[in-house]
Amino acid sequence: MLWLLILMNMSAYFNIAFKIMCLISIIVMLNATVDNLVLFTGLVSFEDRPYLTIFIIPRPLFLGEIIWMGIFYNSALADD
Repeated sequence: MLWLLILMNMSAYFNIAFKIMCLISIIVMLNATVDNLVLFTGLVSFEDRPYLTIFIIPRPLFLGEIIWMGIFYNSALADD
């Protein structure tokens, strides 16, 4: 995911294929979220593993932010 964020930053800077990078990041985040919810439901617990849950809880928020960036990117450029 780090490399996807780096590529998103570069594509936003050079204005090349930013929406495609957002779409790829959305697919990766959805896959990771579904994996954690379906496969590891019994393994994740707030009492037992707080360090692990700190990385699982923000994923849906991050997914929403990527969708928001992808939708409003061109409208922000058109307003300038």
